[in-house]
Amino acid sequence: MELPSTYCIEALTCRCKTCGTVFHETFPANYELAQFSCGDGRKRFLPVYGPGGYLDLLERFVPEWSTKQTITQQISDRLTQELSNWLPYSVTLYARADIRCPSCGGREVKTEQEQTLLNPPVEWLEIP
Repeated sequence: MELPSTYCIEALTCRCKTCGTVFHETFPANYELAQFSCGDGRKRFLPVYGPGGYLDLLERFVPEWSTKQTITQQISDRLTQELSNWLPYSVTLYARADIRCPSCGGREVKTEQEQTLLNPPVEWLEIP
């Protein structure tokens, strides 16, 4: 996998509207990274472009998809299913809409602070 030379991450401080818990979340700021929620409870990132990146893996693992096609939910789900077969844990794409309170599981969350970070350390999704 070829890691990007620069990337941006949005670091959020959130508060659950149900129980009041304050917690932190991170998301790719631009379209240069994809974020995955992994079955081992950790979040990992994958570059979108380049060898070993999201689009490259789509071409390799989902042969019915081509770069001229839209990436549908079905195509994306097929990729995460294939990746889960190669990894010791399951993976799903993680998006901002997936934020849940770590204490009560509530989805009603308020973003209290948002900061864009340049090249912070992140855990990468590595395909063996």
